[in-house]
Amino acid sequence: MKTKLLFLIAIVLSLGLTYSLAQKKTSKTVSNPLVGKWETVPNPLEASSLFLTFNKNKSFSYLLESNWNGKYSLDGTKLITFTSIPILNKVKTDTSTVLIYSDTLVQVTKVKGKDITNKMVRIKEKKKLGAGIIGTWRMTVPEAEYSTINFNSNGTFHIKNILKTFKGNYLVKQDTVMVFSNGMQMMKNRFILDRGQLWLYGHTQSAPIKLQRTKN
Repeated sequence: MKTKLLFLIAIVLSLGLTYSLAQKKTSKTVSNPLVGKWETVPNPLEASSLFLTFNKNKSFSYLLESNWNGKYSLDGTKLITFTSIPILNKVKTDTSTVLIYSDTLVQVTKVKGKDITNKMVRIKEKKKLGAGIIGTWRMTVPEAEYSTINFNSNGTFHIKNILKTFKGNYLVKQDTVMVFSNGMQMMKNRFILDRGQLWLYGHTQSAPIKLQRTKN
């Protein structure tokens, strides 16, 4: 009888250990559905789109004319963001409800008692998206022969001419490049790459800006 009892205890302990290990294994495989890059669905009433990135380490950033970053917490459908505002030396806290359907995200935020709904779609990573513009380019027009622009692989840029330099971030969406500096959008141009040349087309330009790739 004692032998049978010890045998049953061993089986129970074994099953408990197996269940515990299975739980740990399952918890490791559960992924955070927010992680990735998102873009707001175009709204004709908005001046520009909003681009968000949620990282695995619970940090996030978004681009809307200027760059913002902070931390976030996700509990079920409850999203809490803590946005850093350096100029005010404070952190802004916002709470919203998020519903994620595969590559679509619906965010509901209460503003003065009213529900404001924001819809976003996941930006799928493409290795060659905008990769063609990475490098250093020189303007080919004589009056700007000393003007160069460098697009870095980390999303930053550097424009230099004989009078002034500009630094900031850039974003590529399909065939359009948007450049931001000091919290303002410097330009938004459709671009074409052709045999070592970069042509930038703007809405108010009568002719494209032509740049030549330089050898590093």
